[in-house]
Amino acid sequence: MITNMKSLRTKILFLIVVCVLLAAIALGGTGFLIAREVVENDSVQIVNLQCSMKAQEIDERFRNIKQSVETITNYVQRRIDLDKIQNDKEYQNQFLEHLETLLLNATGNTEGAVTSYFRLSPELSDNVSGIFLVRNNIKQTFEKHELTDLSKYDKDDMEYVGWYYLPIRNGKATWLEPYYNKNINAKMVSYIIPIFREDTTVGVVGMDIDIALLKGTVDSIKLYENGYAFLIGEKGNIVYHKDFPDGLEVEQFDEKAASIRDILISEKKENNLYSYQWMGQKRNMMMKKLQNGMYLAVTVPSSEINAPRDKLLFQVLVAVVIILALSIILTIYVTGLVVRPLRYLTDAAKRIAAGNLDVSIQCNSKDEIGVLAESFEKTVSSLKHYIDYFNHLAYTDAMTGVQNKMAYKDRIEKLEKTMKNGYTEFTIVVMDINYLKKMNDTYGHEYGDMLIKDAANVMQTSFGSQSVFRIGGDEFTVILEGEEHKKAAQMLSVFDETVVSFNETNTRYKEKLQIACGVAEYEEGKDEVFKDVFARADKRMYENKAVLKKME
Repeated sequence: MITNMKSLRTKILFLIVVCVLLAAIALGGTGFLIAREVVENDSVQIVNLQCSMKAQEIDERFRNIKQSVETITNYVQRRIDLDKIQNDKEYQNQFLEHLETLLLNATGNTEGAVTSYFRLSPELSDNVSGIFLVRNNIKQTFEKHELTDLSKYDKDDMEYVGWYYLPIRNGKATWLEPYYNKNINAKMVSYIIPIFREDTTVGVVGMDIDIALLKGTVDSIKLYENGYAFLIGEKGNIVYHKDFPDGLEVEQFDEKAASIRDILISEKKENNLYSYQWMGQKRNMMMKKLQNGMYLAVTVPSSEINAPRDKLLFQVLVAVVIILALSIILTIYVTGLVVRPLRYLTDAAKRIAAGNLDVSIQCNSKDEIGVLAESFEKTVSSLKHYIDYFNHLAYTDAMTGVQNKMAYKDRIEKLEKTMKNGYTEFTIVVMDINYLKKMNDTYGHEYGDMLIKDAANVMQTSFGSQSVFRIGGDEFTVILEGEEHKKAAQMLSVFDETVVSFNETNTRYKEKLQIACGVAEYEEGKDEVFKDVFARADKRMYENKAVLKKME
C-alpha cells in the first residue's frame, strides 16, 4: 500500500514539474526576447546621450577658440597695411602692440586656451616677427614668450613649425590633431587661420588647447560601472585613452585590439553602437565627431549593458525555481497526507521497540488510521507513565525521598565520563548525622528514623532533592554541578542557617540535629576519578565531626 502511494506521488510530482518547466520556458523565453530588444534600445539611447553631452562640452571649448581666432583674424585683415608692415618698422611695432592688447583680452576670455599667437610671414618681415602668448599657470596670466625662428627648421617639422606651414599649405582654417609642441614642451590641439592678401601670405593667427584639459573632460565621463571615454583621431589613431595616456597609432595595435582597429580605420558612423573586443573583454562603443575632426568615443562592457537583460533572465529562473519548489512541496504535502500517518506509526513502533518511549505520533486525520494512531499514542503514554513511576521508585530512597544509592552510582558514572574529557566542574559535600546510634539506643529506631528524615528535609531545602543522595544509614552526599557548583558556598551557608532554624523550632525531640560536613571541589589535572574528590570531602567530614564533638 505504501509503495503504491509513493508511486502515485512520484507520478503527480513528475507531471507538475513538466508543466511548470514548459510554462517557464514559454513565458521566460518571450520575456527574454522582449527584454533584449528593450535593453538594446535603452543602452543605445543612454550611451548616445552621454556621448552627445560630453561632445558638446568639448565642442564648446573648440567653438570658443575658433570664435576668438576668427575675431583676431578679422581685425588683422581690416587693419593691416602691407606696405607699411613691410617697410615701416615703427608702424609694425605699433600694429603689433595694439594687436597684443586685443590678443591678451581675447585669449584671457577664452576658456581652455593655453597659448595664442600672430606670426607675420617672413616675406613681409624677418623670421621672428609676431606675438606669442603663453599661459602662466602659477600667476594665471598670459605672458609673452620667445618666438620660434622659422628659418631654423624644415617646413615639414611638425613639432616646431607645423602650426605655421600646414595651414598655409592647406590655404584655409585648420584644426591640427594633438601634437607635441617642442617650443613650449606641451601636447596640444591647435586652431590656425592663415591670412592672405591677394597672392601674398600675411601670416597666421592661432590658439592652442592643452590636451590635458581635454583629458580631464574625457576622464570625467562615467557610464554604468566600468564605462569610460577616449579620443580618436581623424585617421583612426587613438589620441587619448586611459590605458594609453600618450595615444596609440593604428599600426601599434596588437592582435588583442584588432577588432577595434578595423572599426577605427573604416568610415566612422555616428549614433551606431559598435561591438568589439578590447584586451579580451567584449565591449560596445558609440562615437561623436568633434569640431576639430576628432571623435569622442564612449565605451561600455557588453556585460554591463546586458546586465538588465541578464537580471531579468535570472529573475525568471529564480521564479521558475521557486514555483517549481513550491509545486514539489505542495505535491509532497498533498500526497503525504495519505502515506504520512502510516509512516509515523511505523517509525514510532521502531523507536518503541528500541526502548525509546519519547515518541509523538502526528496524525490529524479522522479516518481508521487516525483512530489507530490515537489509540497507539495513548498506549505509549500509559506505558511511559508506569515506567517513569517504576524508575522513580528505583532511584528514590523510600524513607527520605532523596536520591538513593543506585541513582548515586549512575551520577558517578556520568561524572567520570566528563572528567575524562576535561569539561566538568563540580563540588561534593559528604554529610554524616551525629549521634544517630545514641538516638536509636535511647528512644528507639522510630526516633532514629525521624532524625534521618528531618536531616534529609534540611538537606533538600538547602540543596534541592536532585542533588542529595542517601548512600548509607546516616550517610549522605551532595553533588553540585553547573550553576549549583558556582553557588556552593551560598548553599552551604543556607544549609547552616537551616540547621540552626530547625533546632530552634524543633519540639518533637530534645536532642539537637547535628550534621557533620566535608566539602571538596573537582581539580582538573589532579583528580583522575570521582573517588579522589570524594576522599578529600570524606576526610574533611570526619575532621568536622571531631570539631563538632569538641564544641559540646
